[in-house]
Amino acid sequence: MKLNQLTFLILFLMVCISPYAQFFSGARSLSLAGNSVTLNDVYTVHSNPGIISQIKEIQIGSSYSKPYLISEFQQQSIASFIPIQKGGIIIRGVFSGKELFRQQKIGLGYGFSLNEKLSIGIGLNHQELRIQHYKSSNKLTADIGFLAKINDKLTLGASILSVGGNQSKENLERFPSIMQIGIKYAIHNQFDTYISIDKTALNSVYYRIGFEYEAYKNLWFRTGCVLNAKVLAFGIGYELPMRLRIDLGTQWNQILGWTPHIGLLYRFTTKK
Repeated sequence: MKLNQLTFLILFLMVCISPYAQFFSGARSLSLAGNSVTLNDVYTVHSNPGIISQIKEIQIGSSYSKPYLISEFQQQSIASFIPIQKGGIIIRGVFSGKELFRQQKIGLGYGFSLNEKLSIGIGLNHQELRIQHYKSSNKLTADIGFLAKINDKLTLGASILSVGGNQSKENLERFPSIMQIGIKYAIHNQFDTYISIDKTALNSVYYRIGFEYEAYKNLWFRTGCVLNAKVLAFGIGYELPMRLRIDLGTQWNQILGWTPHIGLLYRFTTKK
């Protein structure tokens, strides 16, 4: 079946951005220009299952994004974490696209702390890609990651996502693996800097930097940029007394335009 020019353009753009749709890590991450590998909330399980040591209570979150204000590109994610002794169970899902192009990643994972400074995690996923009037593909993949607290100010994280997703002769049936490494540096108690590098088999290396400032108790201002992709981001977050955090923000691509996002996160118990 032949595709018209608009349909072809949408498919082309979706194929380009789909590798990163699979680790859509919530509105907080997007407000920090995609920095996510060292964040300390449940959304980070999408990009680094080794985050376990930073989460001490049951959390559940849901997030929505509309890349470039185009409904066909919309992205949703859900994530939950249930602590068990020194580790915890991860349940997560990422869904992107609409009728024309649809991609999803659903998975379970487990992570645990080796000691007070180091934790590791692994996740197993079912990934699916569907293109209207063309074909669909399914694959089982794995994620692995770690988080290391170097000292009170510096944290290091790294992960490899969708391991096994590259094993296909046709590009449209592949789920490209993503490699990430990043640091979090606490300039002081209220101001954190995030720096990360990520790479897939289909895309160039991206260099990201983000800043998060807690201006008042439970009120955060965030900003960031992708240094080599002409992407700027900013947003805010506020946690209500009922332990419900609301994150709002947007990214701006100089060529493609705005990407607004919103996220909700609920902590069922107070931190120990």
